[in-house]
Amino acid sequence: MSNLSLKEVKEKSETHDIEIEPIEGAGRPESSWLMAKAQAIVAIRKDVHSQTLYNASAGVFTGLNGVYWVDVLEEGSTHITIKNRVSAGRQKSLPELTHNIAFL
Repeated sequence: MSNLSLKEVKEKSETHDIEIEPIEGAGRPESSWLMAKAQAIVAIRKDVHSQTLYNASAGVFTGLNGVYWVDVLEEGSTHITIKNRVSAGRQKSLPELTHNIAFL
């Protein structure tokens, strides 16, 4: 496992400005939530009626943590090698995958 500084993480990643808000408005925080860029939310709001077409029921779902949580196996000057954590948040294992990611 690698211990990167915040500066190193920022150099190796990219960020996107997004907004989140309840689909049914600020007065209904228990409704499903919308996550998108500000311009997209404005466009979606023009098309979305007062009724939600999607009903969320799972709540917080950690079943795919093994997809998103990874261990860094190797750090080179042009790439890193990562492996997913197949058992993170799961009772059944995911396939174990190892992948090289090249720096641009």
